[in-house]
Amino acid sequence: MHVERQNAYKLIAIQASIVVILSALFLFSSVKSAYSVLLGGFCCVLPSIYFAHKLFKYVGARMAKKAIGAFYVGEVIKLAMIAVISIIIFKFIHISPMSYFIGFIVAQIAFWIAPNVLLMRQAKLSGGMQ
Repeated sequence: MHVERQNAYKLIAIQASIVVILSALFLFSSVKSAYSVLLGGFCCVLPSIYFAHKLFKYVGARMAKKAIGAFYVGEVIKLAMIAVISIIIFKFIHISPMSYFIGFIVAQIAFWIAPNVLLMRQAKLSGGMQ
């Protein structure tokens, strides 16, 4: 497995971990809030897994055009998946909408912040080895 793919899945793992921790904290409020946060977060995490898989399907200089195409197709499908999953959740599962959106937003923010966490961790490990 390539380093870039490993890092992408690490980012998603950080994103999922933060959602699980936040959901556990919401258990102090109510079970409904906790599973609403979890559903909101995983509505963001699951499409990210698909996107990472799609993005790293084509690797190498000869595959550059296919990789760019996969990026755009993957992003469109990821957004469609988010929409469909959200519709299904709101239609068939009794949730707390506010908690759902908190979970979704935190998952998005976690995905943006996770690269910084990985970079700090790698810098710390590199600095510790010298």
